[in-house]
Amino acid sequence: TSGSVLIDGNSIETFNLQHLRANVALVDTTNHFFDGSIRDNFQRVLPNANSNRISWACSLAGLDASMKNLGISLETKIDDVKKVWNADFQIKLGLARALIRNPKILILDDILSQMDTDSILNFQNTFDSISKSRTVILISRELYHLSMCKKFMFFSGPSLSQFGPTLSVLSQTGPAQDLMKKQLRIISPKFEQNYGTLVKSIVS
Repeated sequence: TSGSVLIDGNSIETFNLQHLRANVALVDTTNHFFDGSIRDNFQRVLPNANSNRISWACSLAGLDASMKNLGISLETKIDDVKKVWNADFQIKLGLARALIRNPKILILDDILSQMDTDSILNFQNTFDSISKSRTVILISRELYHLSMCKKFMFFSGPSLSQFGPTLSVLSQTGPAQDLMKKQLRIISPKFEQNYGTLVKSIVS
């Protein structure tokens, strides 16, 4: 395969590496956290992060409610958090830590697969705020998770098969529609029968 990655029409090869790292953040299912407290982990990526900024990031990621439920605070040590956290909490902590830097590009790689139902619903409700003034690349194997995205890219292996507005891609005959129908069929065959109407309601 061949190609290039462009940001605002410019190849990433033309960007200063330090500048690129400062403006791009990745959250995936294998987040690494540093020794120390939760607060220390935030200040590790943004040393001058004050309490208001940390609270803003925690609220946007839905982490504040999870911390309250687990009875932990920003001063709780990561080693102690590990005794009570689950995959859902780790994703929210990783997301909050990424948001605190206010990156221009935020890559979310399959994070919804590790979140519980209530957390996914909260993520959908706050997605407009999370994506405000930034580009969010949301990667998921469950296509209905991508309903909030304006543009849709479908890869078959390493190759890009379809690209365009989300509703347009999912309405076209092709691999994206085929997979979406199969995933809806798992829930109920009736959903596949009413695919066109259902997709419009999901995406809009």
